[in-house]
Amino acid sequence: MAAKKMATALIAAIGIFVAGCSAPREKPPVAAFTFHPLGGEVPLTVTFDASASYDQDGRIVEYRWDFGNETLGEGPLVQHRFTEEGTYRIILTVFDDDGLSGCMAAEITAGISYPLDVLEWHLEPTTWGLRVTGVAKNIGQRVIEAARVAVRFYRYPGELLREDSEIRYDLDLAPGEELAFVITSSLREYQIDPALTEIYTEIIRSDN
Repeated sequence: MAAKKMATALIAAIGIFVAGCSAPREKPPVAAFTFHPLGGEVPLTVTFDASASYDQDGRIVEYRWDFGNETLGEGPLVQHRFTEEGTYRIILTVFDDDGLSGCMAAEITAGISYPLDVLEWHLEPTTWGLRVTGVAKNIGQRVIEAARVAVRFYRYPGELLREDSEIRYDLDLAPGEELAFVITSSLREYQIDPALTEIYTEIIRSDN
């Protein structure tokens, strides 16, 4: 009888051990984000969207951002304004309801619009609104067939009013060549904060 009890206890102990080893472990969340615009001249306001992040066995309860310039943010959708030229490493860390975390990092360059870089631009009032003139240069290694130069107008303390742009097709801008652009807007000078005005470029590809 004693031997039978010992065998039963041993089997139970083995069962507990096996069950403990085979129990499913909690899975950490997966961090993922996109941002827009991808670059541009400073000052540059960038929108970061972490809605693609997910947790397989629970839910994400916290989003933490490190913008690479000693500033932080929280939430799935945030905006950050870069005021100095440079390349910044953006880190998103997400936490789930089990206390586990996951992270993702990406880099953004403020001050250069690659491959169509804005060399200079000027904002001036006109009798009918505003005009932005400037020069951009192809700093890439390929011909730029079509491109868009966009200007964002804000009013204090940072509310986006609108975005105006100029789109050029059949551009055929070779590496090293420059492009003069003119962007007009019906906004008036008193409606905007000139110090917050932003400009950036986008390449339009035939395979988009």
